Amino acid sequence: MILKLIWVIQNQDGWKYKKHAKEQGLNSQFTVDSDSGIVLGVDVVSDPTDHHQLIPQIENLQNNGFDLTNTKILADSIYGTKEALEYLEKNGLDAYISKQKTSNHE
Repeated sequence: MILKLIWVIQNQDGWKYKKHAKEQGLNSQFTVDSDSGIVLGVDVVSDPTDHHQLIPQIENLQNNGFDLTNTKILADSIYGTKEALEYLEKNGLDAYISKQKTSNHE
């Protein structure tokens, strides 16, 4: 199985900027089986970014009975925090996370 983490911020959700003031909205997280397109996990959080959402999504799947052995986890670079990478390694999970771009020359 190949899992893909995606996020959706609807027009009225997420961080909105209005007259130099931030208003917090909702950030939806989805975990999808890449082969079938079936949504396996959903979470709605008030965090303005996705940095700390990889671990909760994995634990959500495991708590719902999904065995992630032999599963490839795909995620964007924003999920690749030091904490998340250490968690993945400690738990023997096979993850492919995009490298963060640090300059315009990479």
